Amino acid sequence: MFVAFNKRIVSSFRAWRSIPSAGMSTDTEVLEVVHDEGNKEFYIKLGNDKAFLQYEFMDPERRKVDLQHTVVPEAFRGHGVGKVLAKVAFDHFVGNSQQMKLTCWYLQKFYQENTQQYQSQVIP
Repeated sequence: MFVAFNKRIVSSFRAWRSIPSAGMSTDTEVLEVVHDEGNKEFYIKLGNDKAFLQYEFMDPERRKVDLQHTVVPEAFRGHGVGKVLAKVAFDHFVGNSQQMKLTCWYLQKFYQENTQQYQSQVIP
């Protein structure tokens, strides 16, 4: 695992659809998700672009987190990048027994598609 300046690669995924202009000419792309705890975001570098999911803690004990924004550059939408960010973030917070409030509409959609897996950790 790579650790530097409060940033670490938390997951690598192989996307089975080609990711446009991400610098690879094959049919697959490895997407590395970095958790930048200092800036409270998970992100994926996509060439010169960046897809990200931002959050804020809701309590001083850091047991509740508000997942606020998910942004995928337009050229990369529809290729599963947002889904990778959502899964990694949800798995991280569930694994750390932190409850999640889903302010972001995309994360609400992801949750509806994966309710059983995350139901115990999502709060209104």
